[in-house]
Amino acid sequence: MINYQVDTKGLEEVIKTFAGADKIVQQEFKTAMSKSTEKVASLTKKIAPVGVSGELRASINGKVTLIGSKDVEGVVGSPLPYAIYIETGTRPHYPPLAPLLLWVTRKLGVADERQAYAIAKGIQRKIGAVGTAANPFLSNAFEMAEPQIEMYFDQALDKITERLAKE
Repeated sequence: MINYQVDTKGLEEVIKTFAGADKIVQQEFKTAMSKSTEKVASLTKKIAPVGVSGELRASINGKVTLIGSKDVEGVVGSPLPYAIYIETGTRPHYPPLAPLLLWVTRKLGVADERQAYAIAKGIQRKIGAVGTAANPFLSNAFEMAEPQIEMYFDQALDKITERLAKE
C-alpha cells in the first residue's frame, strides 16, 4: 500500500482569512454600487426631461440594498408612475386635457385660453393617434456611466484582494 501525507501547515489561517471574505466582498461591492448609483442618478437628473413642474427630475434617486450575505443591488429610478412612460414611450391613448392645458400655458407660454385649448386639443389628438415617443433618459444615463461603473468595480476587486492578503 502506498501512503501519501500532505502537510496542511497554514491551512487554518487560510480558512480563517476566507471565512471573512463574504463580508469584505460585500463591503467593497456596496461601496462600488453606492458610487455607481450616485453617478447614474446624477447623470439621469442632468438629462431627464423637465415638464411643467420639474417633478420628474427632482424624484430621481438611487438606492443600494444588501441581499443576503454576499449580494448587493443598486437601483436608480423615479417613484412617479409616469416616469416609465417617458422612458419607454406609449401606445396611442387620450391623455386628460387639463394637464395638457397646463403644459401649453406654462411650457409654451400661451396666454390666450382659446389658443391654449386648441393647442392642447391638438396634442391630445396626436397622442391619441400615434402615442408618445420614448425618451430613454435613464437608459442613456446608464450607458454614459458604464465605463465609470466598471472602474468602480475593478477598484473594488483590487481592494478585496488587498484586504484578503492582509488578513
